[in-house]
Amino acid sequence: MRSPATFTGRAGQAVAIGAFVLTIVDIPKLQYSVFAPEAAVFLAMGAAGLPLLVARAVGHRGSRRATSELWAARLAIAFVVSGLISVAMAARPTLALVGLYQHGTGWLFIAGVAGFWALGTGLGDTERRLLELALIFGALANSVLTVFQQLFGLGGIGLEGLAGQPDGVLGNPVLYGGLAAAALVLITPRFIAQPRRWWAGVVIIGVGIGLSGERLPALLALIVVGFYAGSRWRQRSQSIDQLGWRRSLENAGITIAAILVGSLVAKLKGGLGVVSHAAGSTTSETFGQRLDAWRNGLHAFASHPIFGSGPGQFRAATSPYYSVSDFRVDGGVTITFPDAHNIIIEYAVTTGIIGLGLLAAWFVYAVLHRSGPLIGFGLVILALQMAEPLNIVLTPLAFLAIGAAALTSRANPDSPDETGTRASPAARVPAWIGPTSLALAVVAGVVGILIVVGDVNFETTRADNIANNNQAALGPGATANSLIGFWPDPASLLGTIHLALGKSGQPGQYTQAILWAQQAVDKDPTNSHLLTTLARYQGSVGDNAGATRSALEALKYEMTDPDAESVLGILDTIGHEPEAAKKYLEESLNLVPDQTSLRKVLAALNRGCTALPVTPSHPNLRFHCPPS
Repeated sequence: MRSPATFTGRAGQAVAIGAFVLTIVDIPKLQYSVFAPEAAVFLAMGAAGLPLLVARAVGHRGSRRATSELWAARLAIAFVVSGLISVAMAARPTLALVGLYQHGTGWLFIAGVAGFWALGTGLGDTERRLLELALIFGALANSVLTVFQQLFGLGGIGLEGLAGQPDGVLGNPVLYGGLAAAALVLITPRFIAQPRRWWAGVVIIGVGIGLSGERLPALLALIVVGFYAGSRWRQRSQSIDQLGWRRSLENAGITIAAILVGSLVAKLKGGLGVVSHAAGSTTSETFGQRLDAWRNGLHAFASHPIFGSGPGQFRAATSPYYSVSDFRVDGGVTITFPDAHNIIIEYAVTTGIIGLGLLAAWFVYAVLHRSGPLIGFGLVILALQMAEPLNIVLTPLAFLAIGAAALTSRANPDSPDETGTRASPAARVPAWIGPTSLALAVVAGVVGILIVVGDVNFETTRADNIANNNQAALGPGATANSLIGFWPDPASLLGTIHLALGKSGQPGQYTQAILWAQQAVDKDPTNSHLLTTLARYQGSVGDNAGATRSALEALKYEMTDPDAESVLGILDTIGHEPEAAKKYLEESLNLVPDQTSLRKVLAALNRGCTALPVTPSHPNLRFHCPPS
């Protein structure tokens, strides 16, 4: 008998297949990153779940299974609505709606994650097992790919990993490691039941975690196998399951050995490896930049405590609070995180105390009266996101798994549990949900395809710019801007291209460069990098007043921006303000000492040299110096 208010078989199978596709989707060499194809799948699945979310929240006959699930759905909707209010109050609502490029954790992300959770609640026993297999095989596919990346290198097909660390197709080794560690929650009980069938899967995942070099996923993997061993130990002491206890120890031993082997192979092949990474890391390296982000996040939360600064706007909210001392502690590298690397601080800053409270309440009701390994899968990923960024693959999969976890009989004593121990007529989800979900999925899928096409054109533009084929880059750049122009990145890249054309002998292109740079700033007005770029372009045509305003605005949002300091130093040098110029140049060099050209300018000023006029025929800075 089918569980109350669940999908038909085909719909449940589609959810499981979609989850698998989300873990492996990529278009190597044609995409700037894995973000766009992941976003397409995410949008389609998240949209498909929204009708069921509404039905769960209304709780009419045929869609209500448990009081805890009813309130979880209502709190999820409240969180989505609260996030929309945060969008309306954000400094740049469009960017808060979609999130930053390559991150996509704006309001659409919040709504999509709620949809994923609702999809999970629609899975019955058979589809739940299929979802577990989909997640396991998604992790295995990525694990096999990490082995090939480490042993053979796959740069020729655009799958080289990140900075020498294999990452499957997830774009970051820590994301791969998180998926692999969470998959161990699902594969371990299968190994204990059928070790001959599943030992190879445990080995592959363990080796992949070792190859990735990421410490937190490895720690989570050890916690997972330790948890299973501990639970079986308690059963052993009660003479319930002697065989399961031995197999849980075998599973732990195989997993640990595989992680060590993967780490050793990575070291021998010139990679990082989790053991060497853990041994060679320092507390400052591990926590320094995160602690800076978390501390500055608390400052930003205090500034906008009710509804926050807008979904996905963590960088904009926190960048003004970074100090020079933060910069120095981090080894002279300014990193204003686009994400808090902590789900609690992230939503405290971006959605305020109301959004964070609704998220916490939703989570509590979502896990209440649920059991099974899918709960563990979701918890492992959310534990990872206490120190790592939200992600358009892992975060929705965590909530999908939690929604799909089996309801216990305690969820509603008057209704049957999902094993049918209490007799009651079974009901499927209301008939209107299927067509509505399909229609929303199609619309969202079309939007996702447009994002993919825009991203392909963006990558084409970027590759042409790198190859100095700037005239050819204008066409795909314009297409990218028309399709994904709610992000500033295509406009910024077009500005770079027009500047390069101007330097190649087309003076009129400088004006176009400034217009595109200004358009990029208008789309993300708190981005110091975009403001500094605009200042450089303005300075290149002699608009020193405009360049000064833009550079000062950049420092308003990031006081540790050495590029803005250097621009102001050069502008004051040209404007014959040597003392002000020296101050800015010294501050820039204090932040980044390895700037040879700035040191030469500062040395010339200290000798009493005077800058000659900068003109289109003499665009480079020159000096008239007194006789030595």
